[in-house]
Amino acid sequence: MNKKHKLSRCSIIDPDDFWRKNYISNGFSTKPLICKNIPSFRIKSLHFAGNPLETLRFRRLLGKTVILKSHKSKDDFFRNAFINQIQLLSGTHNSLCNFTNVLKGFPYGISKLKKYFPTIISYRIDRSDPTKALYYCMPYYSRKDGWLNGKEFLETKKSKDEITEFIEKISYPINIMHSQTNLEPQSRDYYISRMKNFFNVISVRLQNDPDLKLYENKTSLIINKLLCRPLKSLNTSICVSIKSDSFWESVTPKQISLIDGDLFLENILYNHHTKSIKLIDVGHIWSLFCGDPIFDREKLWGSITDELGSIREGRFELNIKSNKINYILHQYSSKCKINKLYIDTPQNFNCIFKNFMTKDNTNIDARRYLARSFYAASVLPILKGKNKLIRYFIAVENLNLALKEFNLL
Repeated sequence: MNKKHKLSRCSIIDPDDFWRKNYISNGFSTKPLICKNIPSFRIKSLHFAGNPLETLRFRRLLGKTVILKSHKSKDDFFRNAFINQIQLLSGTHNSLCNFTNVLKGFPYGISKLKKYFPTIISYRIDRSDPTKALYYCMPYYSRKDGWLNGKEFLETKKSKDEITEFIEKISYPINIMHSQTNLEPQSRDYYISRMKNFFNVISVRLQNDPDLKLYENKTSLIINKLLCRPLKSLNTSICVSIKSDSFWESVTPKQISLIDGDLFLENILYNHHTKSIKLIDVGHIWSLFCGDPIFDREKLWGSITDELGSIREGRFELNIKSNKINYILHQYSSKCKINKLYIDTPQNFNCIFKNFMTKDNTNIDARRYLARSFYAASVLPILKGKNKLIRYFIAVENLNLALKEFNLL
């Protein structure tokens, strides 16, 4: 398959005319850009191929290549999440009243983080009309200018000093995010309410899901020999019952901070010439911009250990017999060899998260299980087939493990 076809699969060809209407007066090329010099790794690094709600296009603006990210869902929930991401990246965060009201120090944190985000050239936000495409436009960070995504950088043979320097560079923006001062009680209440809402919405949306309702209607599941209750059943325990308050109090850190929300290697661009870092696709499909810093740690760790890669690329075994489920992830394929320095010396990895590692280790295992469950469950509404099934079982397994930490099952 040639590169032109690879790009076409990621919606390089415009299916509508909103580009022409909105950009021709600003000096943009109105023709789709098929660039042979844009490698396929860049498409994968920007994470758009696996999300059917979002589309990636390359265009020319005043002689330069730019990237247009658009959102096509008519669902208010997902549209608002995308709008929140635009506001965060563009610095128009004062309109994020929910965040600025509960997250003290948030504007200060954003001002320091701006240089680590991609420049937003233009954007469109429209909450009132779901037929209008939402989008923002950012520069294309070219490989020829020294930019690599974190995964590609680590897959090449690098010296220990180069890898250590890479880790240190990543640590700067992450620790700025996580280094907020202790917050008022209402910020913890805000985080807890958002997490409760997340699991409640997921549970409701999965009740009639043709791929998952068979498992949601069972009284129990045995996942890798662990006795589990499905999400619909667990929803009562964590969102409705009296015990839920004590659970959330236990798994909520004392300090709620700004978080990336979607921190994995492909979303980290690193310029090995200038040693610059850009965090792309900041935020999450569920608009989780503030919360427990351990969410970022688990997402990045899952990326470095190739757990996320093995799931996305279908490198797993899944055996289902009635309510008994067994799965195996095939990590570290020959195609995806992550440098073992991280795995063999976890202190190198932990230095990225030194703030929360040293300040708040309360109930750390339960919080890790909750983060893993959140990330696995968050994409269920937009997936199909075996990829959806294995993420569902991972979400159920880890949420059960979190509850078992407090003897709530």
